Amino acid sequence: ECFFEPRSDGSAQLIKFEVEVPCGVILQESDDAGGRPIVVVGAVGEGSNAEAAGLRPGDILRATSAVRQQMEMPTWQLLGGGIGRPKTFRFIFGADLDAKPARDFEEVLGAVGSNRLDPQGRPAILVV
Repeated sequence: ECFFEPRSDGSAQLIKFEVEVPCGVILQESDDAGGRPIVVVGAVGEGSNAEAAGLRPGDILRATSAVRQQMEMPTWQLLGGGIGRPKTFRFIFGADLDAKPARDFEEVLGAVGSNRLDPQGRPAILVV
């Protein structure tokens, strides 16, 4: 479940895009009309997966899917002194730079880029 603070006068809507990896999009840090920091789509590569999905320059990125590897340790391995095995988790990462807790631009870029680690090869989810 995600909650998004409104970023406009209410005429905008949130749209979820599923973009094959590599996305072919350039993200940049900017400020919205109220001076709050945001992540925007700066450019979309011609013929890219992002273009095919419908992303456009100027779209404000609100959230993205992200992938993280974490060691999973069954009890029997812990008792035997084992180190476990890596398990991949996919989750939604909020991209609002002024959110609580605060995010920075590099964290958002890392979250978008982490989608290439998905062992199932699922498309990245970008919410704009």
